[in-house]
Amino acid sequence: MGGEQSVNLAKRRVARLKLVLVILFFILLIWSASKQTGVSIAELLANISNMGALIDQMFPPDWSYFNYITQAMLETIRMAVLGTTFGGLAAIPFALLASRNIVKTKWVYVPFRFIMNLIRTIPELLLAALFVPIFGIGFVSGIFALGVF
Repeated sequence: MGGEQSVNLAKRRVARLKLVLVILFFILLIWSASKQTGVSIAELLANISNMGALIDQMFPPDWSYFNYITQAMLETIRMAVLGTTFGGLAAIPFALLASRNIVKTKWVYVPFRFIMNLIRTIPELLLAALFVPIFGIGFVSGIFALGVF
């Protein structure tokens, strides 16, 4: 019994030490970030009333502009759904052709893996910039950019 109790005490001390070290590391991280960015925590706390004024201005929200943005929001959601659907459907044959356990020929699966790795390195905004000259600014270029990504 005495040995078990001392083991539990040691475990609690280690857990407490870990907690203290994590808290100290977090404080050091915040302090370092504030020094590098030029943020003063004292100034932040001194002007906290301005944050309250900002929150007061947010509530109640002004819904008068909502009619102007609904169409764009719905178009964005449609682009995301269609791009994801087309991309998922196109990914199935690529995944099958890139898998070594399904395609036994090395000259087939290696190029498909290379193409998939290459496409994965290109950000979707760059893909969108590549598709804009082809399809123009709008819905179709966004769908293709998300589908390829």
